[in-house]
Amino acid sequence: MVRVLMAAVIAVSAIANGAAAKEYDIVINHGRVIDPETSLDDIRHIGIKDGAIARISKRPLKGAQSIDAQGLVVSPGFIDRNTYVLGPELFRLRAADGVTTTFNFEEGANDVPAAYAALEDKALINFGFSSSWGGARLATLSDTPPTMNKGIAELGDIGPDEMAAIAKSSISEEQLAEVLAIVEQGLKDGAPAVGMGVEYMPGATMTEVLEVFKLAAKYNRSVQIHLRDWDRTSDYAYIYEPIAGALLSGAAIHISHLNSSAADYVERNLEQLDIAQRANIAVTTECYPYTAGMNDIRAEMWADWRNWPEDRFQNYQWSETGERLTKDNFAEYREKGGLVIIHWMKDEWIDACIAHPETQVASDGGWDPNGGHPRDAATNTKVLGDYVRERGLLSLPAAIRKMTYLPAKSLEASAPQMALKGRIQKGMDADIVILNPDTVSDRATYMEPSLAPDGVDFVIVNGVVVKTPDGFIEGAAPGKPIRLPATR
Repeated sequence: MVRVLMAAVIAVSAIANGAAAKEYDIVINHGRVIDPETSLDDIRHIGIKDGAIARISKRPLKGAQSIDAQGLVVSPGFIDRNTYVLGPELFRLRAADGVTTTFNFEEGANDVPAAYAALEDKALINFGFSSSWGGARLATLSDTPPTMNKGIAELGDIGPDEMAAIAKSSISEEQLAEVLAIVEQGLKDGAPAVGMGVEYMPGATMTEVLEVFKLAAKYNRSVQIHLRDWDRTSDYAYIYEPIAGALLSGAAIHISHLNSSAADYVERNLEQLDIAQRANIAVTTECYPYTAGMNDIRAEMWADWRNWPEDRFQNYQWSETGERLTKDNFAEYREKGGLVIIHWMKDEWIDACIAHPETQVASDGGWDPNGGHPRDAATNTKVLGDYVRERGLLSLPAAIRKMTYLPAKSLEASAPQMALKGRIQKGMDADIVILNPDTVSDRATYMEPSLAPDGVDFVIVNGVVVKTPDGFIEGAAPGKPIRLPATR
């Protein structure tokens, strides 16, 4: 009788263990789990089921697929709210850097449904678009309609002289109404934010900008703004504009890449933003860890290039060939159009911005078949390898917080899906990066901008492994749109 009972117990135990093994789609065992919201930083074991984190345990778990993360860090997937040219090439670059969610928020889309439709069921990582104020301005003011590429307004046949005239133009009340109507349609179509490159449209009055802020607030959406250029007479007006605009409109304003927009004034601007945040004004910012920026050579910010001294051109590098520019070839390339790398920032500006506890990390990167910038492929890993491990300017949990929880928290009011991202907790989306803290580092350079980083072993998006130490899983496309339901 005892033997019969023992046999029954063993049989039941075997059935139970088999059921437990199938309870989770993926388990991650023995990893150092870092959750920036709860400050968890300890060895834990994670069970993933149906795209979500189903369990966090102090004991190892069993599942259909098992990842041994001993000696590795298990982090929420990184969130980059400032990228361009969303598509398979960009997604692969950012995923190799640990990014599981990325946004084209500064530039944005003119045709929001078309932009999302172009990536539907094809995305390696999660993605989203803003409604483009700059594109709306182009559509309203240009005699030559902008070219639409998968919902994004491009210059197309708009030449540099016409572009300069548009950029410098202030607009009438009727034109403002038309711009606002285009932006509003994008919000009705579900864009979580409004994108505003105000430096590229210096003719826009502060009244125009405030009206766009008010429109975003009406729909409870965020605004991502590239600040105006510094001006001797208006002094700090470029930073006062988003702070005052957030206060007056009630919109949440996010400032792109403060390291390059503020330059010598970055520490003072960070103090001003600290004061605003203590007053509960919803204004946030980001930075990237490089002393060079990149932009289209036709940008309005360089309209005075003919007056530059010859030695200034040496700071500009044509991304396609790596050559440093002269006045002659700057003129040639400006007529042609394309991306130029600008070497001009100081290390101390970047250090101050990256080290500040409340700044987010974002790449400001895109993808171009003719060249690029190392931030496209290595922004997060450069921070983790250089600023954390090599220089000790940040702790590992502090850096992860900048890449995960802070961007998720700043967006969840305007994009409720983000409340389930940027955390390692039961019920959260299973967007996870598993990295080696001893080896994680950037490899991309200005001459080879697409080199994949080291030390990012596994990337999981919505419960699907998209990258292992052996490379990407071909055909994986678990990325989902970050978008609100369309309204009339």
